[in-house]
Amino acid sequence: VSLCLSHEDPNCRCEFFAPNKIFSRIHQKSVVSLDVTAELGVSVCSENKLLIWNAATGTVLRNLEGHVWDVYHCSFFPSGIVVLSAGADMQTKIWAADTGQCPRTLTGHTEAVTDAAVVDRGKNIVTVSKDGSARLWDCGTASCLHVLTKENGHINCCAVAPVDIDIGVPENHPNEKEIGTEGKLLLLGSESGFLKGVGLQSHQQIFKHQCESAVNCCCFISSSSVAFGTQDGKVWLFDLRAR
Repeated sequence: VSLCLSHEDPNCRCEFFAPNKIFSRIHQKSVVSLDVTAELGVSVCSENKLLIWNAATGTVLRNLEGHVWDVYHCSFFPSGIVVLSAGADMQTKIWAADTGQCPRTLTGHTEAVTDAAVVDRGKNIVTVSKDGSARLWDCGTASCLHVLTKENGHINCCAVAPVDIDIGVPENHPNEKEIGTEGKLLLLGSESGFLKGVGLQSHQQIFKHQCESAVNCCCFISSSSVAFGTQDGKVWLFDLRAR
């Protein structure tokens, strides 16, 4: 069921879709972050309950316990059977969705980890933090490969994807544990109001766009365009080719 509203001048259209299902028993408090696959969902609420559930029925399957304080991010790796989480306890954790066990905990940030992104198939991940740093990690050894950038203020969000623009060449040969970083751009959104692009392999700053308020979220639309949202309620569309 849907309802569509349109207007000819200016040419705009808004379509509202009724949900197919509503899962009201997974969480009792506000949902902070979530991700889904064809079979599973993972989400965390303001009560700090990090849960894995059946995407068809909403039945809770696992309670992932291990973070000491609030969890700000949760998502699946591309395999759909591994979960990534990060939070206020300065820890980033990797979980087995089928058992609920946590084989890897990544530590190194000195303040809360606000967001994380999986690189390519998941050998590496990127995390960002209120300590102003963005770090590239090797998941197999739980080791930090590089501090990609260090800012003066909090970094709120990040995203990683391949792009069609020049993102520089690394000065030194990449670490042998870097897998799938070539040709990818790292987006960073900060509390101080900038959106920054960094070459994931070159570590070079590609652009920096200043906004009037904090950048809270960002994502790639395509290999040449991104979207990001700011604290003042605006959603920005940004063409990387016109940076």
